[in-house]
Amino acid sequence: MQDVVAGTAPYKAILVYDVSRWGRFQDTDESAHYEFLCKSAGVPVHYCAETFANDGSLPSLIMKALKRTMAGEYSRELGVKVLAGQKRLARLGFKQGGVPGYGLRRTLVSAAGTAKQQLASGERKSITTDRVIRAKFGFGSFTR
Repeated sequence: MQDVVAGTAPYKAILVYDVSRWGRFQDTDESAHYEFLCKSAGVPVHYCAETFANDGSLPSLIMKALKRTMAGEYSRELGVKVLAGQKRLARLGFKQGGVPGYGLRRTLVSAAGTAKQQLASGERKSITTDRVIRAKFGFGSFTR
């Protein structure tokens, strides 16, 4: 956007897969505003996978407004579901991010809840059914 508004964009158009990829803003006017800025600067936005032409006609304007609203609602619903999932996993004692506190280590546990290994800084789990907990190691045992 900075290149477009400044008039220094090295391209003549912006290609977007569909309206939802342009932005899933809760305020649909925001995505329309960004598209307006591009159009005003002479850099049109083309939606490649949409069935309508982005030509400013009344049918295309209605379709864009409807699809922007749908994209914003999808984003809102997805956020609610993700937050609920994160809360559920946190209640089960699984790590949800951040650096472990002093004396704790990130520990990989299997789906059955058995400790597999300590994870080094920057190391990630590779099996989707495994989880990461913060565990205290000492004298050959661990506690959650």
